[in-house]
Amino acid sequence: MTKFRVKRIIIIDDDQDNADLLAILLQRMGALVNVFYDVQAAIDSISDCVPDIIFIDIKMPEINGYRAAKLIRNNFNIETGMIIVALSGMTAQSDKALAFISGFDIYLTKLTSFDSLKRIIYSK
Repeated sequence: MTKFRVKRIIIIDDDQDNADLLAILLQRMGALVNVFYDVQAAIDSISDCVPDIIFIDIKMPEINGYRAAKLIRNNFNIETGMIIVALSGMTAQSDKALAFISGFDIYLTKLTSFDSLKRIIYSK
């Protein structure tokens, strides 16, 4: 049996209910989770504790998820294997393409499946 390394995860979503629910699910899977309802506060915290995975909502006020992913990719050492996951209610191919261009590694539509979350946090 392979040993699971605890994942450090940041969730960035202005919808507090969605963010908190996702945090509970990820914590029950054994992850260490920090939740931010504001992009700038999340970005400010990344250098203190570099996460393994960042879940970012696409549609947020002030700084949207596309811009947040670009800021993170441009300002932090991503050679550590940090995975950035888009969370969105939008399902158009153009939205997904823009997400990948912006620096996301994975695109999940809300409400995502429990199995999808498990595959992400148990990878590596």
